[in-house]
Amino acid sequence: MSAAHKKDDKNKSFFIQIRSQSEKKRILEALVASANPLIIKASDEISIHAVARTFTEDSMIACQYHLLSPTLQEDTKLSAQTYIVNFSVNKEEYFFQSHAAPIKEGFLLATQTDLFHLQRRKSIRLSLPLQMGAQVKILQLNSKPYFCEGLIIDFSTGGLKITLKALNSKIALNDQLILSIGLGKRIPFSVEALIKYSAIQGEYQTCGIEFINKTSLLENKLHALQLDMQSEIFRRWTKNPSE
Repeated sequence: MSAAHKKDDKNKSFFIQIRSQSEKKRILEALVASANPLIIKASDEISIHAVARTFTEDSMIACQYHLLSPTLQEDTKLSAQTYIVNFSVNKEEYFFQSHAAPIKEGFLLATQTDLFHLQRRKSIRLSLPLQMGAQVKILQLNSKPYFCEGLIIDFSTGGLKITLKALNSKIALNDQLILSIGLGKRIPFSVEALIKYSAIQGEYQTCGIEFINKTSLLENKLHALQLDMQSEIFRRWTKNPSE
């Protein structure tokens, strides 16, 4: 493991627990009133999209499957496992863990659990654990074919921090790159990028990379990936808060 890829707990500061029960109830009632979608994600990476319909007296949310969701499969069934639930109210993002019970045309989500508010920042940088298997491949260097592989240390919608073997690298400040980015099991995608920072420590080189020439399609993809990874990081953190 490189020095740059040591354990980092800064991701924990992104999730702030809603400790007031009255505030928690207000947020969940606002979710139902807004008809905003929920994304329910299982540990097996299946995502279920749904809409909250009612908030019951016993603090359960009755949900209906979102039939327009491209991720919904006809054979998707909820089981007695733990799910990570993500939703938005007034442009603020929230997460909680839950169990689900099937009902006609949908399911019930338990809310007798901690609710966390995702802190809003201009460009959240997610520290990626090694177990996520986030890798970068450099395909072009200053418009010429080039190949080098490295690990992604952190990710944001604006860029990356990566680490790679210094002996294999010819990368320097202000170089322009074409990258292939692989974030765990997700399908790799390509971006244009610029080296904004470079430092060599021992056998490793650490680079700060800015995405450039972003299309609106890529912007949307980056935001969706960031939210998806926040859900994964939240699941890892709640499973083992001491990490």
